[in-house]
Amino acid sequence: SALFLTHAHLDHLRNIMFMAPEIPIYCSEITKRLLEIICDLSDYDFLNYSYHEKGERSNNSFFPGSTFKKKNKKKRLLETIAPNEPIEIPEGEGSFKIEGYPVDHSIPGAMAFKVTTKSGKTIIYTGDIRFHGHAHEKKISEDFLNNVGSNPDILITEGTRIDDDTEVSESDVYHNINASLEKDKNLSKKLIVASFPWKSISRFLTVYQLAKDLNRVLVIQPKLAFTIHNLQNFDSLKIKGILKEDNVKIYFPRKNSMIYSDDDYTKQKYYVSYDVEWTKPASGGFYTTEYGEDILVRACDIKENPSDYFLHLNFYELNELIDICPPKDSYFFNLKTEPFDEEGELEEKVLMNWISKFSLQFEREKYHASGHAPGIHIREMINKIRPKKIFPIHTEKPELFKYENAETHIIKGQKYFI
Repeated sequence: SALFLTHAHLDHLRNIMFMAPEIPIYCSEITKRLLEIICDLSDYDFLNYSYHEKGERSNNSFFPGSTFKKKNKKKRLLETIAPNEPIEIPEGEGSFKIEGYPVDHSIPGAMAFKVTTKSGKTIIYTGDIRFHGHAHEKKISEDFLNNVGSNPDILITEGTRIDDDTEVSESDVYHNINASLEKDKNLSKKLIVASFPWKSISRFLTVYQLAKDLNRVLVIQPKLAFTIHNLQNFDSLKIKGILKEDNVKIYFPRKNSMIYSDDDYTKQKYYVSYDVEWTKPASGGFYTTEYGEDILVRACDIKENPSDYFLHLNFYELNELIDICPPKDSYFFNLKTEPFDEEGELEEKVLMNWISKFSLQFEREKYHASGHAPGIHIREMINKIRPKKIFPIHTEKPELFKYENAETHIIKGQKYFI
């Protein structure tokens, strides 16, 4: 009848491309906007269902009347669910009542859901959740716990970090980085680099405050700038007008001709514009028009005055270090999770080669706040909700849910009855 999407991380999102377009997708308003942003910045298309039909070549073609495979698209039904406002699924029939509750995660717009059946049975699904973001983020997870109710028939809970009770908050990330930098008497001669996902508004706010307190200009990557501009009207994110701040700039990379020609950015428009739907320069929403000519910072600017900047740089932008040429012993803070698969381990090796090449100080310990609640917070949540039955998911260690009513051996494809 419908699919309810908790948030816009690809491990939860990617397979909707294979779903029938007639099935409506419900998510928060922020998640819907993020889906549009992801499609603007990548080859993913979550807004349309792609399929092929048989076509026939015209008389003007090389082989008139010949058959070819014609690609078509059908727009998906993407609906938003307002916080704490129940909807009925199927619409008008009332088989299920669904309520959405905003929660904190490492990407904005995350939601938990409460399902009430026609017979009055209740199911709560946490989605991915944490309780250690910034104060305004932490509060929304606490509000979820206070408002969702207790004693449901089923609690479906994430358990990514059920085996880890370590608590590192966004505030800890700020203080730990600051404490490390305070010890360096030669910091005024060095560049500071931080790596974190471009969809993480929470981590941006942490680094933004750090740069501000260090009296440095924070230079962010274009994808993050595009995201901030297009999400800034959501008051809950606390980013309204932040690109107009004097200490926030956008990195301007060299492409194609390598001489900053305007023509270099016509294919990947987000490098220079917050609007990718334009065909002529006059129709584009350019950063320089909206935020001033000095909003864009080039590698040569950073190279000339490295101590003026705090640079946001991710794995696929590491080649920019060649142009930037950071001073020896500059800092590289990897504000991301440990590699958890073979691809991540390979990226780690490549990263360390770059670190070695430029003699950077590589910092990671104590500098990452997970998007997932630690075990202690998961147990506190369960104890407050007091479900009749627990289904742990999104975990490699379900056996660590030490509750008599926990279903720790979930079998794929098997039906479970309430």
